[in-house]
Amino acid sequence: MRRRIRSSRRRWGVAAALCGLLAPALASAQAPQPPPGAPAPEGPEGWRRGFGAKFYAGGSWQSFYSLAIYGASFGAAAGGTLEHVALWGGCEGFVGVTEFGLPARMIRPSFAVETHLGDFRLGGGAGMLVLAVTRATSTSSMTSAAFGFSGHLSYDLVTLDQHAIYLEARMNVDLASAILWGPSGALGFRY
Repeated sequence: MRRRIRSSRRRWGVAAALCGLLAPALASAQAPQPPPGAPAPEGPEGWRRGFGAKFYAGGSWQSFYSLAIYGASFGAAAGGTLEHVALWGGCEGFVGVTEFGLPARMIRPSFAVETHLGDFRLGGGAGMLVLAVTRATSTSSMTSAAFGFSGHLSYDLVTLDQHAIYLEARMNVDLASAILWGPSGALGFRY
């Protein structure tokens, strides 16, 4: 008799948990859908659901094996907004020189997640990095690959409907044979 009661309680517990998980999905499925061609519904505080792109360029300083690398960073990303969270996938490039005048180049494909607080957007992400520094003694380059993380904070200077011109501060930390890290600042356009 005790086994029947325990297994019966277990079944009811599993059923209740499934109902709790399925109820929000069923409620949203029954919500009226906008007619075809209608604008995408807006999320909280004017966030629109849908796809977008952003482009940015600015200055950057990186440190690798205590070697300073100065240059310009630039990038593009595409993604979508779901309610109050935006998901971006993109690629960032960097061209610069070391403190000894050696040319350096980086490419960083990555993804990021961000949310907004008024005109501010806060986010973070992860990605891969390939760094190439031209040798002083030959025309070949020293290359290094790394996996890293980034965090960014941006401020919308001008907002035009869902588009914006923004300033962004970013910090990257990449883990290779040594830690490559550094801040960057950029001016960007979000479409």
